[in-house]
Amino acid sequence: MTNPRQQELNRKAKQRRYLHSIGRPPLIDAEPVIRHARWLHDEHGMSLRTIGRRAGVSPSFVSRLVNGERCDRPIRRLKAEAIMAVRPEMPVRAAASAHVDITGSQRRAQALMALGFTGPVLSEELGFNGHVANLWRVIREQGVISAVRRDRIRDGYEKLQHADPSDFGASVHAQARIRTVARSRDWAPPSCWDDDTIDDPDAIPEWTGACGSERGYQIHYREHIPFCEPCREAHQKYKTTHPGSGTGRLHDEAVWKLADEGLANARIADELAIGVRTVERALERRQQR
Repeated sequence: MTNPRQQELNRKAKQRRYLHSIGRPPLIDAEPVIRHARWLHDEHGMSLRTIGRRAGVSPSFVSRLVNGERCDRPIRRLKAEAIMAVRPEMPVRAAASAHVDITGSQRRAQALMALGFTGPVLSEELGFNGHVANLWRVIREQGVISAVRRDRIRDGYEKLQHADPSDFGASVHAQARIRTVARSRDWAPPSCWDDDTIDDPDAIPEWTGACGSERGYQIHYREHIPFCEPCREAHQKYKTTHPGSGTGRLHDEAVWKLADEGLANARIADELAIGVRTVERALERRQQR
């Protein structure tokens, strides 16, 4: 039986393979990030601590960027995107007495739980003063929320969305439990949301880069990503127009692609986390076309 630590390592390795396959490798060139950090620091007077806080990274890391100590090495994509998202001015906050739609606040809290942040950690970091019950009330309720609370949740989300739950005291087992809860409720992680969609009640999380299509459903199935409702609906429509296209054929294109690259059947099965016989049937269907 694989221990939780090994499961986490396997998950991260699979994620890296997937990011490479869609053209989003985890390591990218640091130069654009360095220019942006210097622009914030030199031209807009932002301190290294402020840049780091808004990006969810350490001030020492920002210092190494600004001082050119990272010029010859790539940077992790998540950190790069977090720093590139920092702007000189924060949005104007609503009046303290105002109430706003709760959707974005719920999605942010749920997204952090999908990363493995536990209730006790979030109740502190999102401004609930350690009251876990109040955090869960916001996650479950519908309607509106105070602008003050919305802003506290947003600030905590900006701090945590690129952080590691372990750094905030969440145990591996506790992280696994809350991820299971999030997965069972289809809560999307931060990577599925953009800043311009997370607060939109009509927006859907972008799990696959092709959600709402049969291709998106295939990616959900192949990568063991929780199915979103638009992809479920797209697959039902696809089955109506393509009788006999059950889930057994969802891997065909992926199998064919890896076979063209010269991989053996056993290696293809390992890469796609499917059985060797499934690979063989996919190759047989290709020959029958």
